[in-house]
Amino acid sequence: MLPLFLQIDVAKLQSRVPTLDLMPTDYASFNVSLNKFDVHVRHSMPQFLQMPRPLWPDAEELVQSRPNRFSFWASYMFIKYLLALAMSVLVLSALRCPMEGTEPQALADSQRDLLTTLVVIAQLALCLKLSLTASWFGQLTASGLDFEGYDTCLTAGLLWFVAQAFSVRMMNLKSSYDPMHVALSSLSLLPFLGDPFDSLKDTMLAAVALTSRVWWVKILGGGALLYLWALHLCLLLPYKANRLELQQSYLPILSLKAPGKAKGHSKWVQILTVLYKQSTPARRWAMLLEDVPQGLLACAVSVADGFKPYILMVNIALPAARLIFAWAFHHRISWELKEWMLQEALDAVAEGKAQLSDEFTAALLRLQGQYEENLWEDVDEERWIWAKEQVKPLIAEGKNDLFQNFTVLPWMLLQLFNRDEDADGLSWDLVTVWPSMLSIIVEDSNAMKALLKLWTHRTFRIEARDSGVGDAGCRALATGISQMQHLTQLELILESKILQSNKIGQVGCESLAGGISKLRQITKLSLNLEWNEIGAHGCTSLADKISNLELITDLELVLTDNKIGQVGCESLAGGISKLRQITKLSLNLERNEIGAHGCTSLADKISNMELITDLKLLLDDNKIGQVGCESLAEGISKLWQIANLFLDLSENEIGGDGCATLANCISKLKFITQLRLALYDNNIGKDGFRALADGLCQLQGVTHLRLEFGLEENEAAKIKSLFKAQSPSAKIYVY
Repeated sequence: MLPLFLQIDVAKLQSRVPTLDLMPTDYASFNVSLNKFDVHVRHSMPQFLQMPRPLWPDAEELVQSRPNRFSFWASYMFIKYLLALAMSVLVLSALRCPMEGTEPQALADSQRDLLTTLVVIAQLALCLKLSLTASWFGQLTASGLDFEGYDTCLTAGLLWFVAQAFSVRMMNLKSSYDPMHVALSSLSLLPFLGDPFDSLKDTMLAAVALTSRVWWVKILGGGALLYLWALHLCLLLPYKANRLELQQSYLPILSLKAPGKAKGHSKWVQILTVLYKQSTPARRWAMLLEDVPQGLLACAVSVADGFKPYILMVNIALPAARLIFAWAFHHRISWELKEWMLQEALDAVAEGKAQLSDEFTAALLRLQGQYEENLWEDVDEERWIWAKEQVKPLIAEGKNDLFQNFTVLPWMLLQLFNRDEDADGLSWDLVTVWPSMLSIIVEDSNAMKALLKLWTHRTFRIEARDSGVGDAGCRALATGISQMQHLTQLELILESKILQSNKIGQVGCESLAGGISKLRQITKLSLNLEWNEIGAHGCTSLADKISNLELITDLELVLTDNKIGQVGCESLAGGISKLRQITKLSLNLERNEIGAHGCTSLADKISNMELITDLKLLLDDNKIGQVGCESLAEGISKLWQIANLFLDLSENEIGGDGCATLANCISKLKFITQLRLALYDNNIGKDGFRALADGLCQLQGVTHLRLEFGLEENEAAKIKSLFKAQSPSAKIYVY
């Protein structure tokens, strides 16, 4: 009855297909009388079930062929498809042998790659043979190949599909696969849903071009065949996402994952997975690379040999429609499938499918960058618990090869263990190195290299506050960062405020400096090593390395409480002074005992960086005294382009004279608009305040003024009123 079902006229959607007459008199004549009953069979079987003859007709024979060719071949191929699908479902869902001691086997990635290569080549050879033979013997029709050609390709695909089903069953005798998963995997055999049909379509078009009467169209046809082979061979080699795309089309059953213990997905989600696979970036690029040249060839054939609606529809209209769909709806579909992708990625890890795991994890990474919403906020709690349980053994075992094989899996692990503590999750420009991860990262420097390998953005930020990074962790960070030579902006937050838990010393600082020095395109660098122990030698190495960053214009170094002393400060000043192109500089050297000489050296070097417009110097508690303050003031006064200045000299015993010199020098900065001074605990006295007020009142262009002295409220109000009288429109804060 299935062939009959194909002929049902549903709202005249098949008006061009002859509707079958199911009256019994069409197939037999009946002679009924009182004495006898005769039946004469006119046809032994319904006409539409008889294979049309001749097979593989040429153009002339096709004109004279019977009109039921479509009825037969459509029914015939559909029945084959259903039988092959039913057999595969039976093998994978019902026929199982739960034997004790039998462990499921799986193909390694290298074996999958090899098998995919062989099957792709075999499919291309079959399509090429059918198309060229049909072209040679004049068997091409307005719809391309005769039905016999389409049937041959479908039969080969179905035999391979069933063979995969038996192979999977032999490798896994225990599991029972979901029939719907098996059915959905078979869709790659259908038109426009998998590469096998696309290859047949492309070789058929090339064969049509080879039959053209125009010589240049024939040349295009031959070039199209060469391009098709070259394209598939290239897709098989360099980029694993493309190999996975081909694997899903040519190894649909072998790509099925074994049933797991995770919560199942709804039927709607399973249907969306088909649409997702048709819209992945790898699929989109494959369609572009394959369909655009074919579309141009189809136009050329129509121009040279007359309008060919079928060829234009198959090679231009339908590919364009699916490409537009893939580009327009990929992110929306992916958002609906984020839980499915999470489960697929972790299941792939469990099965050792590194390429597949990376593909899904990278998809989640792209999705997080597309939307501002937290990717994991509304994930089903049961599935989230399951995911974390899957990950815990990986971290507990401390596998050193984990990051070498799984490129972006570390990002997934960070996501899972950071969800509860960081409500915002991770985004494109933020990776939080969670403490539970560092036990792996510090053991193998390739860990961080693998984590950052897929990073394509030019801005990157790593936050590892109080994470126990240590020197080994810094080496891992440096190894990864050195691979990101496309970066233009980098921010590393490695501060250690809680019992100095990061413990980054001289060696760690030198490693970081070495990695950063390789980022020759960097224009903005922010490095926070607060409350570590890099010392004078670490600071010297850091200064020497960053002095080679010739394009940097924005530099921020936070080196609070690192015991760098006078020597470290002098080295740092010498290194920074070589970066004459810097316009924005921020140095935090609080509590480092740089002394008056260190401050003098810093001032002398900075004074030569005339392009600076934004300067932030935090020198709190460094024993610089009056001499250091005066040297610093004179150095700053030479930065005539400066517009924004933040200077913290608290707890340095600069005294009233030092304060007066500071005020006098700052008053020379005619372009300054924003000024912030922090001068707590400096024994300035009344004379110092008066000198400061007289000097700063000369800054007529200041729009934002912030003075921090630690004064009583009434004293602060008096000073504020004094400045307010001079600059009534400015925003003034005095503490």
